[in-house]
Amino acid sequence: MAAAKATLLELRKSDAANKMTDFGERLNKALIKTAKDLDLNWLLLESQLCLITD
Repeated sequence: MAAAKATLLELRKSDAANKMTDFGERLNKALIKTAKDLDLNWLLLESQLCLITD
């Protein structure tokens, strides 16, 4: 339990939640751009990028 608490405190100090959110948004934009650049049919569902083929 102490290790879990210490981990959560470190994550709070490093602003990990915001960093992960920012990274996820950048990754999402890059995946969408790549799919468009490759003329792939794609569908964005919630937090998943699903590639749909013809």
